[in-house]
Amino acid sequence: MNRNARIVFMAVLVMCTVIAVIGALMVTAEAGKETVRPGRTYESVCIGSGDTLWGYAETYAGATGMSVREYVSEVKKINGLKSDWLISGTYLILVKPQD
Repeated sequence: MNRNARIVFMAVLVMCTVIAVIGALMVTAEAGKETVRPGRTYESVCIGSGDTLWGYAETYAGATGMSVREYVSEVKKINGLKSDWLISGTYLILVKPQD
């Protein structure tokens, strides 16, 4: 590959990366706007090894007035998650029980 082709390739790669990051940020921002409800309290937690959405739901759902299934669904919407998989070391927004 000659020098000009490499420059064009790198420019296209950078542009695609920037577009993907901007798109991801926009989707995340829109997901949060749709689901935050007045009167609810939210908390950001760092996901630990072995943590699951269902484990968080079993801990907090009853105190929030939701079933475990409703809690998992709500947390997935808030965080823009399509699956139940969590990645250790990342952050997750949870619905907190009212004090």
